[in-house]
Amino acid sequence: MIAIFSSLTTVNRIKRYFQSHGEVVTILQTPKELSKGGCTYSIRLQERQLRLLRQAAEELGVKIKGIYRETQQGGKRVYEREGVL
Repeated sequence: MIAIFSSLTTVNRIKRYFQSHGEVVTILQTPKELSKGGCTYSIRLQERQLRLLRQAAEELGVKIKGIYRETQQGGKRVYEREGVL
């Protein structure tokens, strides 16, 4: 799964939050297929970490721009937007 945020500072704050809870996430530049509004950054996480992601965003006062499920179809990455953020 990929969660998109507006800045590198924000994803670093989210990553530190996860680390403080004994969890690991990876920072990446948002894939171009999902970055329609310019340069954004994302974290790659597991589905089981979604609850902690929402908790982190609420406690840190940051907005999640989108959450997407990432799959492979025909050798190409495909992104499907998750439901309610």
